Amino acid sequence: MTFFPVRLLSSLVAVLLCSACIGGTSDEARFYLLSSEQLAGTGATTSAAITQQVELGPIHLAQYLDRPQIVTRTSDNRIALAEFDRWAGRLSDEISRLLVQQLSRHQPGLLVRPAPWRLAAAPDVQLELWINQFEGVPGGAARLQARYLLRRPRRTAQQGQLHYQRQITGPDYPQLVATQAELIADLAADLARLLGKEP
Repeated sequence: MTFFPVRLLSSLVAVLLCSACIGGTSDEARFYLLSSEQLAGTGATTSAAITQQVELGPIHLAQYLDRPQIVTRTSDNRIALAEFDRWAGRLSDEISRLLVQQLSRHQPGLLVRPAPWRLAAAPDVQLELWINQFEGVPGGAARLQARYLLRRPRRTAQQGQLHYQRQITGPDYPQLVATQAELIADLAADLARLLGKEP
């Protein structure tokens, strides 16, 4: 008779502990998009005759960036992964989406489509990117390093590297992500100029 109350008490304690774990007040994850809404000069583009069809991609991310968590840098050789601040989609897709918008804004004659190319006519140029650095520190600076490769049929391929840095205006992740969107817009402006030049 003495064992039943002990077992009952143990079961009640276990249930209470599980309830505390499930109903705890842990932080909820926050999800972010690279948005063009806050970018200066962003707006509806005027219609223009198509001068070039551009296949954008593939976009290759450095392995440390290819993850849901937003990456911040804590020192030259150390990074941190945000436990509750994450990208809403794959980062490569977010970068591609914003680049398509911004390239078309800077060069209205460009028809830009993400890889793989699905139109009947072959593209005039393929733009492949490697994103080697894309992080920052809230309250500090955000940095972007990218390598590009431009291929045109029967032309010599063009390649190069581009580096950008911007100060983050606030101490939290929304300001970091907004600044990272500005870095992508900077990259798009330079890539649009490259696409507008004859090789």
